[in-house]
Amino acid sequence: MFSQHFLLRALKTGVKSGAFVQVKGSYKLGEAKKKAAKKAPKKAEGEKKAKAPKKTGTKKAAKGTKKAAKGTKKAAAPKKAKAPKVKAAKPAKKADKAAAKK
Repeated sequence: MFSQHFLLRALKTGVKSGAFVQVKGSYKLGEAKKKAAKKAPKKAEGEKKAKAPKKTGTKKAAKGTKKAAKGTKKAAAPKKAKAPKVKAAKPAKKADKAAAKK
């Protein structure tokens, strides 16, 4: 079960030992830990993991298990044409209304 007490206690001891630096409400790695991480030796190119040998089996491919050819895709459905936009009629001005009444 998680208890916040253990996390806070670990952070406090890390700050005391110099492993962490407290910045406002958060923590960063201390200078000693940053330098140690930079000095860590990287693997040389010759030390890469050896590849597993390839299997040279004589298995035959079962019929119907191959993927469909790329050219047999369904044609895309045609897109609907957009209806032209109709502008809304502007409301008549008061001067026009008064002229229409006379």
